[in-house]
Amino acid sequence: MQKIVLLLIFFISVVIYSQNSTIKYTVSTNKALGDNSKDNTLNDVNNALLNTTLDFQLTFSTNESFYELDELLDNGINSKIAGIFFGASKKYYTNINTNEFLLQSLAYGDLYLVSLEKPNWVLKKENKKIGKYTCYKAVTEYTVVNSKGSFIKKVIAWYTPQIKGSFGPRGYFGLPGTILELQDDKILISATEINLLFKKKRN
Repeated sequence: MQKIVLLLIFFISVVIYSQNSTIKYTVSTNKALGDNSKDNTLNDVNNALLNTTLDFQLTFSTNESFYELDELLDNGINSKIAGIFFGASKKYYTNINTNEFLLQSLAYGDLYLVSLEKPNWVLKKENKKIGKYTCYKAVTEYTVVNSKGSFIKKVIAWYTPQIKGSFGPRGYFGLPGTILELQDDKILISATEINLLFKKKRN
């Protein structure tokens, strides 16, 4: 309960004080969950996912970040389905100084708090421009176990050292810069709006 209160207090402080930078991300997918034209339910889910985007926001200072759904403007069935797949109810809190990496999730009407592990990144030499920022590639992976077996999922991040911080969307952090684009299996997260209240790092 104390940890959940901590998250709420941080969120309130973000709203009250203006000493934080923000990055808005659009979350989408262009990959269907499966290909079965005879399964009407799966077709409806794929239609919702392929035609819906959601906006999330990362609010961060030098040492802390908070990531959550920005605003769910459309309350239709497609947005609800996409919200489940894209993690609309989840909130992520990162504190570099205290080594707190937390996920707050809502399930069956109850709030749960989970400690996250720092991703084991492999830095690559590849780079590309995202807007005016030079970004570099990093990859990591995680394992998903379900009734069908064990599967390794790959994550590709594009981060920029030009923005101070070691934060990113969806609980991903720990890179020498801020993540502006992330491919998490079938989910694509792209920065669409960046508001900085501190100066960019100089290369």
